[in-house]
Amino acid sequence: MSVWYEIKFLESATNTRQLLGRNTGRLLSMSTAREISVCLQQGRLYFEAAEAAPIQIKPLQIYYGVVAFAQAVIVATRGSSLSTLARSHGLSDVTSAGAGIESLALRFENAGTFQEFSDAIAPLGGIHYFDKSMPRLIAKAFDGSRSLRGQQVTIREILSRVPGLSGLYQQTFTEAANNVPIMLRFEEPPGGQCTLRIDDPDLYSTREELVATILRWRAAYPFLTRWRFLEATHAWGNAILVFDNEEGAPGDDLSADYIVHNGTNEYSRRVERGGTSHYIRVEDILPPLSGGIVDAPQYAMRPLAGVLLPEYSLQVLGCFLLSSLVRYRPQVWQNTISRSVTAQTPADDRSLSLIEKFLDDVLVDFPKMVVRIMHDRRFLDAR
Repeated sequence: MSVWYEIKFLESATNTRQLLGRNTGRLLSMSTAREISVCLQQGRLYFEAAEAAPIQIKPLQIYYGVVAFAQAVIVATRGSSLSTLARSHGLSDVTSAGAGIESLALRFENAGTFQEFSDAIAPLGGIHYFDKSMPRLIAKAFDGSRSLRGQQVTIREILSRVPGLSGLYQQTFTEAANNVPIMLRFEEPPGGQCTLRIDDPDLYSTREELVATILRWRAAYPFLTRWRFLEATHAWGNAILVFDNEEGAPGDDLSADYIVHNGTNEYSRRVERGGTSHYIRVEDILPPLSGGIVDAPQYAMRPLAGVLLPEYSLQVLGCFLLSSLVRYRPQVWQNTISRSVTAQTPADDRSLSLIEKFLDDVLVDFPKMVVRIMHDRRFLDAR
């Protein structure tokens, strides 16, 4: 991958020290810079090995690489030595004996690498947009990990929230994923109108069905109650729902007087003549979205155990469970990847393609995140 050249650049402690010094105004000790560089090299080597590894051991190598990269990020954002980091994962595998792959479960402990990494990148969340063809970022921090202590989650709950897996997740489990792509368009950045678009594969036929669709989305993603209906139509096989940030009372945008029928499957907001529109700041009515760190497509993700985590924290959780599976229940993993079916061992392979895509996405996404944090002073200054 081309990102490896940027990682290799940072494998020089001299380069890392100079780069982080320029970005933060504080010069790390050479020993701390060396620790960051070694972690980055470890992460790269584990990931390169995983790319060529058989699926039987691939999850384990990916998790080791994720931990190494995470430690590099923690040290870089803290500016402290590797010796100060927790010596535990911060997670425990609590999967029931005899459970299949879809029932993998973990418990959050008090402290560990997961908590330190997640808390390090949580302040770096943001909403990105373009103003006069220039990229801009509105800071919007994710939640900290503290309230997760003692809670348990399953791999299915984790994967349902990981951006980029929505379609395959829905095909696998015949239920909607817990994330949705969000398209934002700032008409007058940063304080004017902003439109928010959601593409829904379920097509409405009447105004009543359109209202029911909007209410369904608002029930799943309550932040949408602060966004007012603007227009809807059918296009590209989807129902295109558009909202904006105009100020108004929640729920008053779904009345018969408010929504105008403009033709087949086309509806829009009634225009008030002579009125002045007031718009709410986007950061006040949007949750933190995925994609803010690396300017990737943005997704709204539902909270996990009541906490909104960065997408990379979700990747750490999924990798931890899959690596634990490989280490401690290899027979379950072998049953999945062999797609075997016997009277004693029923099929446990329906989620295999979803898991494989998840692992491949981690191999691409995680190093990009690390490089962006190391190079961009906005992120290192956010702590």
